[in-house]
Amino acid sequence: LALVQHQSGSHCLEKFFTSSTVKTKRKTALLNKIQDSLHSIACNMYGSRVLEAIWRSSSIQTKTEIAKALAPHSRTFSTDRYGKFVFRNFSLQLFSQNEEKWKQGQLQQARKRKALDDFVFQNVTR
Repeated sequence: LALVQHQSGSHCLEKFFTSSTVKTKRKTALLNKIQDSLHSIACNMYGSRVLEAIWRSSSIQTKTEIAKALAPHSRTFSTDRYGKFVFRNFSLQLFSQNEEKWKQGQLQQARKRKALDDFVFQNVTR
């Protein structure tokens, strides 16, 4: 937990979770170790950035697990200096109101991100 909320340590963890060379199994193992502290991580200057890096590189199943862990703390996040970004970017209000609609929105967002990545990759390799 200290590494997640540390100025330099958080950058290492961001790279760890977004790296394509680190196996999903290792990422999941580390995420499971910090699972019970996600709400305090979300309200930390450095921790919230790590949490967003985890989010960007996660499957819909993992995002659902994270949202389930964070949703009970939505009220705290909506008023916290750093937690409000997690609250907004993870659409926790929608998750609490309608999980299925939230899931559809997350899938749509993933498709758009993949299309953009494919477009950029095509133009870079030309």
